[in-house]
Amino acid sequence: MKTTADASLDVASKVKEIIAEAMYLDCGKIKDDARLMSDLGAESIDFLDITFRLERQFSINFPAAETENFGRDGLSVTSVVRMVKNQLEV
Repeated sequence: MKTTADASLDVASKVKEIIAEAMYLDCGKIKDDARLMSDLGAESIDFLDITFRLERQFSINFPAAETENFGRDGLSVTSVVRMVKNQLEV
């Protein structure tokens, strides 16, 4: 049986994998505190792709207000993981 910590780690790992695939990056080089725009070089089209992939993978739908946050320069991988977890709890 998976614990909450295991499930949390699975979500974080999958989010990193999705970001890596969408941005053609090595998943192992994506740090939790990496900012999507400043550190990983994400552009607006990347945010659309990442959002679509996350919604499909986790069977969730981000509210419009949440997706606006994707374009913020300070948005980190940890922030994206938190957003996914919040939607999974809804």
